[in-house]
Amino acid sequence: MSVTYHQAHIKKKVIDGIEQISWNRKKPGSIGVCAAMKFRHHAEVLPHVICGGFSKSDTEDFLLDLDYLGLENVLALRGDPAPGNDRFEADADGHNHANELVRQIVNMNKAEYIDSVEKPVATNFCIGVAGYPDKHHEALDMQDDIQNLANKVEAGGDYIVTQMVFDTHRYLSFVDTCREAGIDVPIVPGLKVLSSKKQAEALSRIFHVYIPEDVKQRLSDAGDAESQKEVGIQHAFEMSCELSEEGVPDLHYYSMNRITEIGPVIDQLLDQNQICSSSPTTNGN
Repeated sequence: MSVTYHQAHIKKKVIDGIEQISWNRKKPGSIGVCAAMKFRHHAEVLPHVICGGFSKSDTEDFLLDLDYLGLENVLALRGDPAPGNDRFEADADGHNHANELVRQIVNMNKAEYIDSVEKPVATNFCIGVAGYPDKHHEALDMQDDIQNLANKVEAGGDYIVTQMVFDTHRYLSFVDTCREAGIDVPIVPGLKVLSSKKQAEALSRIFHVYIPEDVKQRLSDAGDAESQKEVGIQHAFEMSCELSEEGVPDLHYYSMNRITEIGPVIDQLLDQNQICSSSPTTNGN
């Protein structure tokens, strides 16, 4: 189970000529959620670690807490801009790019810390990074985006999880492009079960992802909400089977806190004996 992390909502107001700043973070935080999932429910947990809102020292403290809890798998991301901002801005003494964050984690795996640590002990993080089959919307072009991904892998990324992808051939083409660029780590496809035509339109617009016209047409023709949800489940099942047959290392499902659509997909995969060798993972806070 992977657990997302979002920058805090920062509110500023002036009282008696003095600027007051308040930070509104989600509670419980990611560490608490991950610990509960690991120790109460015995789940394999993948916390997200982001650049935004963290100084390098904050990042070190966060990672040390994860290490102390035995949470050794992480997904290293730059993260989205802070709420209300159009552009990403790094925190003071923070990382601007995910490859810099990856490098810090790798250094901790070598017992190299930013802050003074008495008797430093090496961590043992396995580091995932993000890839974008449809290109990150801030990249100049696909070549630029693949180079950014190569930088993250060169810095120490052990595997890649893709942004949500809705077309098997698009994922396979992305893998081929990565291999041609010398990126040889496992690439896990990220899947999202579409629940409606409206959601498909929103995801395409917000996350800059391609959704095949035939899928959108099937959603449009489905009629009522329950029928549209069934179309989304069937599409995700079909794509999961295709990807499993292609020998993907794993399947990663973006739940966005909605697990009800994912369950039927996994049940069908188990019934068809189409599941990957590794357990599928869901994503949500």
